Amino acid sequence: MRASKDGRQVAPPDPDPSIGLAQTARTEVEREFLARHLTVEQLIERAKKKRVELIAALRRRSAVRLKCDSVRRRILQPLSPSMRESLGVSVCEGARRQA
Repeated sequence: MRASKDGRQVAPPDPDPSIGLAQTARTEVEREFLARHLTVEQLIERAKKKRVELIAALRRRSAVRLKCDSVRRRILQPLSPSMRESLGVSVCEGARRQA
């Protein structure tokens, strides 16, 4: 670098024009790369969104599974004495059916 008359630093011209072309090409490639790829903040936001979606899907799935399990238990559960009375089934008949 050399100093100009007003005190500013001025870079000397490149002796080889291919160096300037290579530097220009490199900056263009870097700019395109950054334009195509997400920043760290964008990746974090995407991961948070996917995490929320996954948790919601797991909650829905577990709710359906719990509902199915409770229905299955009610179907397979033997009748209680009060339920038998309300249906008009005697305890003896219920015992014979289970045997």
